[in-house]
Amino acid sequence: MLYDKKIIDSEKYRGLKPEVPGNGDSPGDSQEKPTVAGSPARMWQNPRIAKLMNVLLNGNIACISPEIDLCHKDGFIYRDADEILGTTGKETSMILEYAAREGFLLKRDYQKLLVSPGGSVQLMPIERCPSCDSEQVTRGQLLEHFHCGHIGLEEEFASGSKQVCPKCRKELKLIGTDYRKPGARYVCNSCHEFFASPAIKCRCLKTGEVYTLDELRYVNLYTYRLNESQRKRLEFEFEPKKQLVDCLKRLGYNVQESVKVQGRSGATHTIDLLASIDDPITRHSVAIGIMAAAGDETEVNIEALFSFDSKIYDSGIDGKMVIAVPRLNAEAAKFAQRQGIRVYSLEEMRYLTSRQNALAEAVDGRQKPMLEPEIQPDLAKLGPKGWLRWFLEKKGYRVEEKYTLKGRSGAEHVLDFYAQKDDGIVNHSLAACVIADEGNPAGNANAVTNFDSATYDVGIRDKVIISVPKLGKEDRQFADYQRIKILEAKDLADFSREFMKNGARADARH
Repeated sequence: MLYDKKIIDSEKYRGLKPEVPGNGDSPGDSQEKPTVAGSPARMWQNPRIAKLMNVLLNGNIACISPEIDLCHKDGFIYRDADEILGTTGKETSMILEYAAREGFLLKRDYQKLLVSPGGSVQLMPIERCPSCDSEQVTRGQLLEHFHCGHIGLEEEFASGSKQVCPKCRKELKLIGTDYRKPGARYVCNSCHEFFASPAIKCRCLKTGEVYTLDELRYVNLYTYRLNESQRKRLEFEFEPKKQLVDCLKRLGYNVQESVKVQGRSGATHTIDLLASIDDPITRHSVAIGIMAAAGDETEVNIEALFSFDSKIYDSGIDGKMVIAVPRLNAEAAKFAQRQGIRVYSLEEMRYLTSRQNALAEAVDGRQKPMLEPEIQPDLAKLGPKGWLRWFLEKKGYRVEEKYTLKGRSGAEHVLDFYAQKDDGIVNHSLAACVIADEGNPAGNANAVTNFDSATYDVGIRDKVIISVPKLGKEDRQFADYQRIKILEAKDLADFSREFMKNGARADARH
């Protein structure tokens, strides 16, 4: 299982990349972007983007549209977005494009700008003769004199208040009898050719260069508006999610947002939140998925939950938790129960996190070392089992020794230690085994394999072995492969003494 911490793709914006101007030929450019959201964690880690989304969520601005400004280098500005973000030009476009790519904004075609090969938007269209490329072209109404067959512009026939053919000098009196009007045409004053449409080219006002339309490129401009189907998810990101992260950190978890995890299938999955504890004894991770009901729906459906469960199974992470905004529907709730996924509705999560954080703040205000010097245990007399129990209890676990559990096979297994902790957010259990000389020599491979088989049968994923003395090489390799944490008795004693010296505090505050 590989955790990719390289979420930031650039120094300023996480994952933001500028849009490469296209030629406007892509049919996908004119479509609204999909409503499937990406990774909001990247978005909220940038205060500018969070500010923009907050404005849109509050309805202060309904739509962000570009303003054409040919005096500007890029030829356009997003004035509203510039003011909100405190950015300009391509920097603003990058942020808007990123939010649209992640599915939080909907992007729609607005207009296209022509840009010269040199990047200038200051272009003036000019009409050219398609035959000789002269700019001396005139547009007017044609007249055809039936008598002599002369065809020319109407102004050529004007002679005072009369119309006189410039070729035969006869007066044109009746339309349809003396002459007809074929329609408007262009005439080249250089080569005297007639044509229905001129060749259109553009002159760059900065350089004077003239370009054909094929030599120019298009820049697509877009409007952006909030993706309403993601409103519930986005609103969760502002306050409830922050409270959850703070709460988990107070409980001793290392919390990562938008973590890339490589699954056993080879696929890469993104996990909204990954909460982990990894100390000398306890090691476990909880994958947390944040799911919001789409659009006008009031409940999260089973499809979203099934997708989450599948990727977490592939990732090999044992703990699974879901925050459903506002709640799961009945079918999804039953599936979550079968799959061992702990589920909180938005209201439940708000209550739990606010309660935990309030208690933690109260404890911090009057905190003192939990163990006074006079009542600290004599670790030298406790031995490995005593050290283990003492440490787990100080971490907030309820510890049972020689605990009997019935496995899925129907067999009963006696575990040296069974420890369980429910900190109000995450429920965690682990099994521990102390392999000592008496009755269980460290070289006896059956001690490790039997412990692993028993924990597998009773469904406990997090396993610890305390060895006295060291495990043999093959036992250690097997334990590593089965993800069993190994700690030698001497290391446990050293850690326990250090833990006591620093004034250990209980991690569970409920």
